[in-house]
Amino acid sequence: LNLPCLYNGMNLTETAALDATGGKAPYNWTLVPIGSGKILPSGLFQKKPPLGAGDGSILYGTITENGTFQFNATVTDSLGNTCTRNHTIVVHPKLDISVPSPIPSARVNQPYNLTLGAVGGNGEYVWSLDPDTIPSTGFPGLSINPSTGVVSGIPDQVGIYKFNVILKDTCGQEVSQEIETLVYEPMTIVS
Repeated sequence: LNLPCLYNGMNLTETAALDATGGKAPYNWTLVPIGSGKILPSGLFQKKPPLGAGDGSILYGTITENGTFQFNATVTDSLGNTCTRNHTIVVHPKLDISVPSPIPSARVNQPYNLTLGAVGGNGEYVWSLDPDTIPSTGFPGLSINPSTGVVSGIPDQVGIYKFNVILKDTCGQEVSQEIETLVYEPMTIVS
């Protein structure tokens, strides 16, 4: 089975997912679910009559369902010879960023930490900050741990600072989220 890492919401253009060698072409592919499950996730289709010309080796569509899908793929050649192999397709949930609400404020000259969470995806994440949105002044050293999603820095000026966090998984999904943090002076008693 020749498929990339799949995720909910992915648009799979016509992809030669099934392949055979030997026998006598042309081939015809038939997919049958293993057990009582579905063959393919919702939104993913096998290209063959009546859905279009083809031998059934092409899959296409926009996936709208998470889960694991198991099926037997049987290829039949022009002489009537058959070969069957079982396959599993895993569709990962759509990736998203979880942000605490409200976003904690920061104090001037005090260490700031904001813990973000990853939701969905395939469980292997890389966090980063969009370099074009990192404040040029007022929040020096603003960074994010690429493994944990913890944003940190020590602001040195009062203000409202906006920056974008980017989250990627190894399935090719990428999402971003704008973060707005208020930085204020620590309170002191003057008399």
